[in-house]
Amino acid sequence: MKELLEYMDSINADGIDFVEISFPINDKIIASYTKEEFAKDGVYYKTNRKYWRIINGEKHYYCGENDSGYAIWKDLEQLKEENDDSLLEVRRIQK
Repeated sequence: MKELLEYMDSINADGIDFVEISFPINDKIIASYTKEEFAKDGVYYKTNRKYWRIINGEKHYYCGENDSGYAIWKDLEQLKEENDDSLLEVRRIQK
């Protein structure tokens, strides 16, 4: 848990969601914690996780860094669009 909190600090995340493997396609969040809640009495789930931060009142998920080293945060709709594009690529390869 300590490592997760340190990582949240390093990317300036507000919280963590433990999600199903097919997230964001199905929007299934198993548990959601702010950083403070997780530090106090959070439960670590053995599943996928997404770090988030609130930007303009909406939850945005951490997607890595750009070439300049700045964190990339995307909302749920942006994640779904990306996922749809990657699924299209997989389907093209399989044909």
